[in-house]
Parts: sequence; structure tokens; C-alpha cells
Amino acid sequence: MCWFRIQKELISPIFCILRKHFMFKKTRSIYVSVLTLLAVGYFGLVVTSAWSTSSLTTALAPPTCSSPGCVIGTSVTDSATITATAESICNTQSCNYGTVTFQVFKAAIGTGCASTGAALSGFGGGSPTLNTVSVPSTLKTGSASVTSGSFSTTGLAAGNYVWIVNYVSGGGSNSWPSYGPKCEAMTLTSPPTGVPEFPIASLGMIAMLALMFPALLFLRSKFARQVTF
Repeated sequence: MCWFRIQKELISPIFCILRKHFMFKKTRSIYVSVLTLLAVGYFGLVVTSAWSTSSLTTALAPPTCSSPGCVIGTSVTDSATITATAESICNTQSCNYGTVTFQVFKAAIGTGCASTGAALSGFGGGSPTLNTVSVPSTLKTGSASVTSGSFSTTGLAAGNYVWIVNYVSGGGSNSWPSYGPKCEAMTLTSPPTGVPEFPIASLGMIAMLALMFPALLFLRSKFARQVTF
């Protein structure tokens, strides 16, 4: 009995020390694991959110198509500038720069820049209703600009129209998110009408003939009298 008591008194402190030691190691291991997960999650979020697209601006050419308007028959182009985060990783790795799409619609009445109906034909190439332009690699510096193909307004009626522009992501890990749509208003006017204009040379010829006609009649009558006598 005494031996058991002595043994218990000796073993208990050792057991407590060992238990605390292993509990500390276990707690420390859990703590390190939690910190690791938080760090990975945090930096993972930073990497994911770094690829962002902040703006898309457009401008018609000729600019008068926005206001006061272009004459029907004019060929119009639209340019787009994409602003995004600069990504130096694209200097060493392959990146997907995406595309910009351009479409033209009839403007909805009384809704400003809103569109209505189906996309209109007017672009050249294989898709007359949708013009797609690849974004250059300058986007990796934070900005890139593209210009649409020419859109022919021949055959359209006078009125208000809308360009709808979208930046479409190239997809994959090394790419910027899509952005848009961006709206650009376009106004078309009928060709001017009025009195036809004649060349100056034609007017001069008409005036000369008008003056010569009386003179010819006078000479004819005088010549006829001389022959009679």
C-alpha cells in the first residue's frame, strides 16, 4: 500500500507534465494550421481580386454622329478604351486579353440610350450585325484601345440609334473580367434637299444664247430686205 502511494505520487507529476506538453504541442499545431489557412485564403483572395476591369469608354467617329447627327450614307466607327489593373505577370506568362464587341440597334423611344429590336446589319465581313475586335497586349500595362469596323448607315431611316459595346473576358486564370455594356448614342439625319444647282459654265452658255437669239433675228431680217431690193 505504501509502495502504491509512493508510486502514485511520483507518476502523477510526470503524467501531468507529459499531458501539458502534448496538449501544448497539439494546440500549437492547431494554431499554426489555422494561421496557415488564413494566410492562404487571404493571399488567394488578393490574387483573385487583382485582375479587375475598372472602366470602358467609347467615342464615335465622326464625332458629329453623337450630336447633332450624321447624314444617312455616312460610314461610322466606334472606338473603345478598356482600363484595367496592370499585370506584370503577362511579361513572363501567357495572358488572355479578351475581345470587344460592337453592335448597333434602333434606340428605344423616350429612353435615352436604351436599345430596341434586333441588332442592325451594317458591318462588313462574315457577321454584319456583330463586330468583334481582339484587345491588344497593351492591356497588361493597364489600358488598351480598339476601333470597330466601319458601319454603313446606307438604307437606314433618320432617327436615333444606339451602339452597344462590351468587353468580353478571354477566360482562364490570367485574364481580366468582362465589363459592360457601354452605350453610345448615334443620330442620323436625312440628306439635305433644295433647288438643284447648275454649274457656272452652263449658266453662262444659257445667258449667251439668250443674248444671241435677238441678234440673229435682227440680222436675218436685215439680210432679207437687202436681197429683196
